[in-house]
Amino acid sequence: MKDNQLILSINNDAIEFRLQNNRLVGITNYRKDIWEEFNSVNWYINLKNLDTQDKSYLYTGSGKFANKKDLHVIVMIKWYGEETVIEAHQNGYIVEHFDNQEYNCMIDNLAFVSNDLNLAKAHLYDKERIKYKNIVAVNFFKDFETQKYQATFGFNREVKLQEKREFIDVTALKLVYPDDYRQVFQDLTNAMHQIISNQTINLDLLSHEYQEINPSIYIISSSKEELPVVIQVEGKWLLVLSEKVRLDKIAPNKKLYKREVND
Repeated sequence: MKDNQLILSINNDAIEFRLQNNRLVGITNYRKDIWEEFNSVNWYINLKNLDTQDKSYLYTGSGKFANKKDLHVIVMIKWYGEETVIEAHQNGYIVEHFDNQEYNCMIDNLAFVSNDLNLAKAHLYDKERIKYKNIVAVNFFKDFETQKYQATFGFNREVKLQEKREFIDVTALKLVYPDDYRQVFQDLTNAMHQIISNQTINLDLLSHEYQEINPSIYIISSSKEELPVVIQVEGKWLLVLSEKVRLDKIAPNKKLYKREVND
C-alpha cells in the first residue's frame, strides 16, 4: 500500500478517509450504494500539500465515475447524477466547498457555483470569516432534499439583533434561504459587515425566508470563582462563553428547512 493511499471506514452516518497513521483527511455522507462503490476503488491524497496552504483534494485512480477523479466532484455525481455534473462543468460551474475545507465533502457543504462567484467568495467572505471568528462564527449549508440554504451565526461577542425597530441580544441565529447561492453569499457578506461595524445585525435588511433565534442568557456568578464551562439552568445544560471558550460552528437545524414561511 502506498503511503498516500487512504483507508475508508464508516462512522455513524459518515464515510471517513484516513491515512495509514489514522489521521482523518476526508469525510462524506454514508449511503449504502456510495459506500460499496467508494470502498471498491483506491483513494489517495497529495501528501506534500497536506500540511501547507495548498489545497489537497482527495482523488481516486479509477475512471468508473465518468472519468472524474476528485472526491467532491464524484460525491456530486452520486447525489445529483452524472449528466448534471457534466452539464454544470460545460457551463463553467465548479463544485464549491462552503467552509473552504477541501476535506469536508458532506453533501450539505457542496454546491454548483460559477467560477466568478467562487473567486468573489474566496477574496471576501472566506477571508473575513476566518479573520473575525472571535466575534462571530459564520457558516452555511445546503439541504439536498429541499434545496434550501441555512446560514448559522454563533456570536462570541455581544451583538444585538434588530427586527422591526426592536433590539435583542442573541447568542445564535439561523436563517433559511431559497436555492440562490448568490443571494446567500451577498447576505452573509452584508451581515458580517453590520456585525463588525456596529455590533448589530438588522434582519429587515436581509432577504432570508425565515429564522430561528437563540437569545442570550446572562448569568451572574454568586461567588468570586469563574463559572464552569458548562452549567445547568432550569434543567438545561448551557455553554458559558468567555475569552477562553468560543463558539466555533453552529450546526443547522434540519427541521427548519421544511418550516413554512408563515409558521
